[in-house]
Amino acid sequence: MPQWGSEDMELCVRYWLLGYEVWVVPEVTVLHYFRKARPYGIQWHLLTHNVLRVALLHFNDQRLARVASALRNHVRFGAALAHAVESDVWQKRADFAARRVRDDDWLFEKFKDSCNV
Repeated sequence: MPQWGSEDMELCVRYWLLGYEVWVVPEVTVLHYFRKARPYGIQWHLLTHNVLRVALLHFNDQRLARVASALRNHVRFGAALAHAVESDVWQKRADFAARRVRDDDWLFEKFKDSCNV
């Protein structure tokens, strides 16, 4: 993922589908350095790319189509899609598919109470 955004989602989806569990530990404190201004620019098509990449890596064709349809009106969607398609996403998708022990149907059933899709 070339810019921040959705990397936490991708990691969690990947772990669940590979057979691991992701836990929240409320006692852990995470510190974050907040700035008054960003020292870098936001490239919106890269944020869209990252969401598309999660879908391309882990979702079946029907869910992938739903994600693409939901994002198609975002700024520079075409650039985001081209970036994703021209990346290593197909190799990674095949690798994950060969190694995973759960599919995205399982994932969405598991989290149906907290994920309104």
